[in-house]
Amino acid sequence: MKDGDDTLAHDGVGDQAVPERYLTTGTADPAVDGASYRMAALWLTDAELADLVGDLRTVFQPRLANAPGKRRRRRMLYTVLLPAPELPPGTAAKRTRADKRHPRGEEGS
Repeated sequence: MKDGDDTLAHDGVGDQAVPERYLTTGTADPAVDGASYRMAALWLTDAELADLVGDLRTVFQPRLANAPGKRRRRRMLYTVLLPAPELPPGTAAKRTRADKRHPRGEEGS
């Protein structure tokens, strides 16, 4: 995302304490509530990353316009996109242990 582009930015209400508050309510039921955690390692050029962010914006934008409704629950979706540390020369094509355990690149559930 370019500087100043907050199309998918948080609304200031959510923060890092939200997951902890959810889990400590005593009534948290991740399976029923649809709570999950996913992580994937992607090899992307800068152009491919820009395309991915654009694709996510396309998917999320209409849903961001949803108003509260009778059967709607507010759901917090956090995305964190970080560059991975540089790998030593000659190791870029090797798969990590996490990649081998989760062939689709997903961890957690």
